[in-house]
Amino acid sequence: MDGMKPSDASLCSLSGRSWNICVELDQMRRLARQLASFPPLLHHEPVMDVISRVLFFVKKHKRIIYPVINILGATYTLVMILIVALINVFHTCPVLYGDDACRFPIMVAAMFFQVCSNLFLIHYAMKINKVSYWTKEGSFLLPKSVRPKIQEACQEGAPLPGNPQLGKFCFECNLNAPRRSLHCPLCDVCVLRCDHHCFLTGACLGIGNQRYFVVWLAWICVGAAYSLKYMTIYMYTFIAPKFVFDYLSFWVPFAFFKWIFGFETFFNVILAALVNSTFWAVSMSSIAIGGQIFFIIKGNNMWDYRKSIKCDGINLKERFELIFGRNWYLNFIFPQFWNRNVMTEEIATNIFLISTKTCRWSLVCM
Repeated sequence: MDGMKPSDASLCSLSGRSWNICVELDQMRRLARQLASFPPLLHHEPVMDVISRVLFFVKKHKRIIYPVINILGATYTLVMILIVALINVFHTCPVLYGDDACRFPIMVAAMFFQVCSNLFLIHYAMKINKVSYWTKEGSFLLPKSVRPKIQEACQEGAPLPGNPQLGKFCFECNLNAPRRSLHCPLCDVCVLRCDHHCFLTGACLGIGNQRYFVVWLAWICVGAAYSLKYMTIYMYTFIAPKFVFDYLSFWVPFAFFKWIFGFETFFNVILAALVNSTFWAVSMSSIAIGGQIFFIIKGNNMWDYRKSIKCDGINLKERFELIFGRNWYLNFIFPQFWNRNVMTEEIATNIFLISTKTCRWSLVCM
């Protein structure tokens, strides 16, 4: 309340708002001012007031807005995949090589199955990311020697007295969570060994579904490269030669202006946009796969690596089995959802019972 002005207090009483709501509005206004301090336009009070009210509205209705954001992200990904697949199977490929060569090839079916099944499993396995899963229905996955201590350290209901270094209390989930967990406001759950929240899948990536995300990325990269080949050849064959600067036809704004002046069809503009999208899909998925494999080899994830936390596992076998389960390479052929994460006593202790002395700063609930 120290940030509230007398005029704000009187305004609250006149508008019929409660004092707590006004305090939250003031806090959100000050937060928005701090986050957007350098743009000169946002220094004006009316702009900051609009931003604070939007943030407050999102915070108030987060249980509705956040799931919608996740659904929209996953829906966008599926729609883009479907559009690219349909255009290549029913248009670019038949035009280039004939109908007989493009009757729903097995390769396209395999890629579509891998992408969709792993995307589904990313969401289905989110329950394994929950801290409570490992202390209740999934407690059999923990080594027996440390299981009681972990269950005691991750109790629900109230903060545990005593040594606070073994964990933190998450007021959103109402449980004592390990320090190597992170509360995601979009998923509204404490994610164990959290890597990041992916908006394209609409899910948080943690110990339970990271394997499906890596395989999903791999098949996205393969599928996007496969589609990019057909669309690029099609544009070079039928679209680009029509203009002297043929390479500019791949640039969406240029293709859009050609359409406005009647020199291009709207379908070709869409095709140019899809070529750019699939090119970035290949590039970014390749980089993401490299990053994920790098962190798995190091025995960390994106969050833990920055905080110099002790690596999980003593060799590559333990580190890959922690994420992918046994026979990890088979996941890239068919989703091995029946293969559970393999967690040794040392890894379990490092994940659930880590002390704050092993990292530069403690992870706190968002």
